Amino acid sequence: MTASILQRLHALEEAALHSEGAHYALHDLVACTLARIPEDDSREMLQRLASQVSVHADRIRAIRLAGYRQELESLDLEIRHRRQEKRRDQALEDVMASSPSSSPSQ
Repeated sequence: MTASILQRLHALEEAALHSEGAHYALHDLVACTLARIPEDDSREMLQRLASQVSVHADRIRAIRLAGYRQELESLDLEIRHRRQEKRRDQALEDVMASSPSSSPSQ
């Protein structure tokens, strides 16, 4: 019986880790997608979702509600980070394109 309980615990752990990996993949996918639309639109979408979730509070309970809101905040941070990276990369490309080619001195 102990082996059976250990096997079940191992299966639960694997399922939880698998679910967590899927969660991170979805998080990155949504962040990448929202980072491509205008900033005002993505912010409005996140705010609308955050305000609408409270309607479902009695069904999803407080801990899930907190997790939902934390995920929206995390998405917002990830979107900002991706936009900053894109702006930094673009600025670097602009500098590289505008700088004169250096030729070796003789």
